[in-house]
Amino acid sequence: MKMSQVKAIGFSLIAVGIILMLIAILLPENWWTPILCILGLAANIGGQGFFFFKWKCPHCLSHLPASGMLGMKHCPYCGNEL
Repeated sequence: MKMSQVKAIGFSLIAVGIILMLIAILLPENWWTPILCILGLAANIGGQGFFFFKWKCPHCLSHLPASGMLGMKHCPYCGNEL
């Protein structure tokens, strides 16, 4: 899987989770409010878990650091282009 796909899927899951939790907070309380919160939390945890397992260098297979992931162009361990 390409690094751009990993970023897109991971960030999309986290964004969906945040949006679902914001909707649950901002709308009046109803029977579906806890369901939205749980779905938002699950999407957030899923996105972070996806990054944890898939955020690797495609060349040396080392787990990449989370800091600086938006602008990372080269692997800090082997130096190859991501």
